[in-house]
Amino acid sequence: MLVARATNRSDAGVIAERLRTAVSGRDFILENGQTVHLTCSIGFASFPFVMHDPRTLTWSHVADLAEQAMLMAKDDGRNSWIGLYATNTTDANEVLQFVMRDCQMAVQVGQVQMVKGLTASGR
Repeated sequence: MLVARATNRSDAGVIAERLRTAVSGRDFILENGQTVHLTCSIGFASFPFVMHDPRTLTWSHVADLAEQAMLMAKDDGRNSWIGLYATNTTDANEVLQFVMRDCQMAVQVGQVQMVKGLTASGR
C-alpha cells in the first residue's frame, strides 16, 4: 500500500505508471544469485472518494476499493494498473453498497469511473 499525501488525485495514474515501470524495468537478484523479472498490478482510489459527500465512505472503504481495482488489474492480464474515481453523479451510499458486493457492477452502472493503464505489452 502506498499513501501519496499532498498529491493531486489527477496524478494518481502517473504515479501508478511510474511504479509499474520501475518494477517491470529491472531484474531482482535473489540470495542464491538467481535473477528474476517481476511485474506488478496496481489498483488505486482517492480519499475522500466522493468529494461532495466525503464522510460516507471511510478510509477503510476506499482502501477496499483500491484493493478491488488491483484485483481487476490482475484479472486483466497483470503488469497494469486500474484506478477508480467517483463521477459527478456518484451516490456515495450506492457506492458503499457496491464496495461490499461487487465493484465492477458499480463501474457498469456508472457510479464509479474506471481508468486503466496499459500493460507493458500494449494490451
